[in-house]
Amino acid sequence: MRDQNREAEIITQIKAFTNGTCSKSEYLPELLKLQSEVVELVMGEKKNEIEKPRLWHVESFLREQNAKRENIADEELDYFSKKNKSIINDIKSEFSGKRGEDKVFHELEELQYSNSVLRNIEFEFDGKRVEIDAIVFTSRAAFIIEIKNSLKNIYIDKHGEFIREGVRRSSSDGNILLKMNMREAFLRRALEWTGMENIKIHKIVVFTNTKIEIANDCYNEITTMYSSQLSKFIDSYNSKEWYTPEAICSMTAAVNELKCQEAYKMSIDMDDYKYALANLMVKLQSEAIPKVTSETINEVIGIDIRPDQLQTNNKCKSMIHKIVRYSANAAVVVASIFIINAATLTGARYIQK
Repeated sequence: MRDQNREAEIITQIKAFTNGTCSKSEYLPELLKLQSEVVELVMGEKKNEIEKPRLWHVESFLREQNAKRENIADEELDYFSKKNKSIINDIKSEFSGKRGEDKVFHELEELQYSNSVLRNIEFEFDGKRVEIDAIVFTSRAAFIIEIKNSLKNIYIDKHGEFIREGVRRSSSDGNILLKMNMREAFLRRALEWTGMENIKIHKIVVFTNTKIEIANDCYNEITTMYSSQLSKFIDSYNSKEWYTPEAICSMTAAVNELKCQEAYKMSIDMDDYKYALANLMVKLQSEAIPKVTSETINEVIGIDIRPDQLQTNNKCKSMIHKIVRYSANAAVVVASIFIINAATLTGARYIQK
């Protein structure tokens, strides 16, 4: 009960993700708040010894503490580490994505003609869900924009396969054409819901890294370009359609009405992450493990083991460590298990009757 109370006390000190959910725009700020609170909670003044402490510093600190406690919390540490790595990867991914998105949306601010720009729109129909990085409505068309921050050269084959070309090998990120077609279908469905049919929709994949090379054999279906080319392309886009400012407002309203209002789907359960941290901290703060010696074992279960035999009997020593560590009534448990397994434990003499 004492451990449970201490775990609850630790969890209540973490204010980030208090509601367990958030919107996509709130996700990165909440992640950074979580990181700051965990660093302070775990490392305390030790954080001042590191410039810009991060969650990986927290994990390293906890591993050092575990080593000092003779690896008392290996299991809890492994469980926390998996959760922590997910959080770290999400922070990196969100930063990378945000830098790319900010670059593109800054470019869209340069549009000269009447337009409406929507950011990070999610639709869900028939149990299927898609996210569109940006939608731009102009007097000539609607544009679906996918933002990419690739560090490698890109090749899109005629079937729409999106391939990152590496020095040693290439890897496919799936079929970008199918993904863009699904985004188009969902946008059309949203617009048709409010009576706006046959809207001209153009699909664009934008790359923020101007140092990579882009080869697109699917150019009849998807346009590719660098972010610096985006506003000029949209402003100069020509079509037979003409949408009034009122129509642009109606299309924007349709999207805002039918976009998903649900919370952002996070990669891990934040409550589970908090519990994993609290459980680990409590374990590391628990009472010291009694040192196992030949006298300790003799006293508990009356078995005569010479000190030199105990040093070589790692199986016996490891088992006694674990039992003393986890048992509230160590004497009874040690005696019971040792008697049952006495025949298999080398280094022991006879059980004294």
